[in-house]
Amino acid sequence: MQLKNVLLAASLVSGLMACNFVLDPPPPTKPTVSLSPSRALKSEAVTAQLIGLSATGARVTVAGLTARVQSANGNTVVFTVPTGTPAGTQTVVIQTNDGAIRGLLGVFGKVARNEVLVLVKAGVGEVVFKERIESLKLDLTLLEFRELSGNGPCGGAIARVGVPQGSSLGIVLARLAQPDNQDLILVSDPQSLWDTDASSSALDAIGVPIARAAPRSRTGAGLTIAILDTGVLSAHPQINGRVLAGYDFVSRDNQAEDTFDDPKTGLVTDGHGTPAAVLAAGSGLGVSSQASILPVRVGDNSGEVRSDRVIEGVCYALNKIDPQTLILNLSFGGDTPVEALRVILEYAIGLGAVVVAAAGNQGMGGPTHYPAAHDLPGLIAVGALTFDAISSNWIPSDFSTRGSYVDIAAPGELLNSGNALGSFQQFTGTSFSAPLVAGVVAMWRQAHPSWTPAQIEQAIKQNAIPLPFSASDVGAGMVNVAGQP
Repeated sequence: MQLKNVLLAASLVSGLMACNFVLDPPPPTKPTVSLSPSRALKSEAVTAQLIGLSATGARVTVAGLTARVQSANGNTVVFTVPTGTPAGTQTVVIQTNDGAIRGLLGVFGKVARNEVLVLVKAGVGEVVFKERIESLKLDLTLLEFRELSGNGPCGGAIARVGVPQGSSLGIVLARLAQPDNQDLILVSDPQSLWDTDASSSALDAIGVPIARAAPRSRTGAGLTIAILDTGVLSAHPQINGRVLAGYDFVSRDNQAEDTFDDPKTGLVTDGHGTPAAVLAAGSGLGVSSQASILPVRVGDNSGEVRSDRVIEGVCYALNKIDPQTLILNLSFGGDTPVEALRVILEYAIGLGAVVVAAAGNQGMGGPTHYPAAHDLPGLIAVGALTFDAISSNWIPSDFSTRGSYVDIAAPGELLNSGNALGSFQQFTGTSFSAPLVAGVVAMWRQAHPSWTPAQIEQAIKQNAIPLPFSASDVGAGMVNVAGQP
């Protein structure tokens, strides 16, 4: 019986061979790459672990720029991020003797090198949080732990966590974001260091006199525009009597006065938050001449705006003012997004607050500008326009940053406004285009108090004056309040 089975098996094998039956080889594994850290500073070393590809002869580019290869052994390539790499998510191409492979690397822009910020969940105390970060064995130190005010993500705390010199921010952030920390941490971010985006009759151009006139009489009455900036001179004659008691998150007191000195102009205390407030709600130079102003100082004398202060400022404004009557004006930004702020802004919009943000002053080809570029319905990103005397047309300002995130444009060059000395001068920048739109938002909200922020944004876009430029230049066109509300 055994012999018979052996003969039968041999016969089957012989038959299969005669039919030239051959099993298909398994498909080749597609090469992949793992980058560590997955987010890095410019000039920082990144290790690429190649899977399915040898590192021999490796050449690397990041965002099309040649990166210096420090080593290429086995399946591992170590390269340096080029100093000229734009901030944001960039494509890494690694070419070896065996082929090419692509990966994505998050590149930090202007951020603090020695700290990160953490949005801490509600109910988590300072002692528990401090013990957790110390347990990570990364030599992290708790620099500051401050309770936020309100509910949702504003019900927790904001923490500044010190990072040892020479440590990788990307690795620290990745460790903080691991699942075993999600019981304490909502989100962790780089400490982005943003700048103030430091104006023809702009009000006439966007139809303000018509909107103010009877029978509509839109003045922003009953609405509050929170100016998160370098403070506001509450005694300025254009806004005196309508500036609410605010808070200074730089000096940690209730005196949110504007002491910004712009080194570009050489003027003394010309201010930044003050002209923004006057353009939004000044009695003669502003759009919504009866709106209230909430000064929230998040930028220091030199104009540096730390993202953790902005998060605190937004939560403060939401806790102080009914979000259904609140407009948040953010005339600042930079090239590095902060997820914690995006979470807070999304929460604010969900409560009914409209957010207006400057698109940036980096011009054509400039980096994507945050927080304006956060894709949130109800967040309006504002580009700047210049009046061209030769053609008598409004055109995109040379300095105005372009991008698909730009929603609308407004005058932004040589705008007459008030300064922090209580007098007047001209201001240029998307910082000053944004508050014009914030004032327009107050008019729309006055006319339609039940509308959502997304509905207000859509109405502003639909009523814009079309301009013969791309959407990335001017969004939907020039903001216009003449026909509506």
